Amino acid sequence: MHFKYLGSFISYNLRDDFDIDLRIKKAGQAMGALKHFFNNKHVDTYNTKHLIFKAIPLNLLLWGCETWSLREDHYVKLESFLQRSIRNILNISMTQVKVQDDHIKREDSLKMFYDITNIRTTIALCQLSFIGWKSSQE
Repeated sequence: MHFKYLGSFISYNLRDDFDIDLRIKKAGQAMGALKHFFNNKHVDTYNTKHLIFKAIPLNLLLWGCETWSLREDHYVKLESFLQRSIRNILNISMTQVKVQDDHIKREDSLKMFYDITNIRTTIALCQLSFIGWKSSQE
């Protein structure tokens, strides 16, 4: 039902569900392997942890995203992984997210983690880069 081509899985039904689920699983495994690093309070959160997260788990998550045909449920899965990972790295508990007095919104957690961009923007930049668009940030 699926075959691997250049590191991504292609499904005969031409849907990217299998590849995206596999990417989330691989990035989750990388987060598990890096758990001790991310929980180390002696490592600088705003520089080192951010760069390592972008280099390994986020790169594993979005490998081949330039060619994905994404639906809304895919964006929700990918954004959920990003938010869960950031909360784990920053040691933000779900009670801090859900309690109204100390409510931490999604945008706040992104800003707290070195102002990392959300999944939609990151994927859009990857897709634009794939077709040759040059960012003004480069």
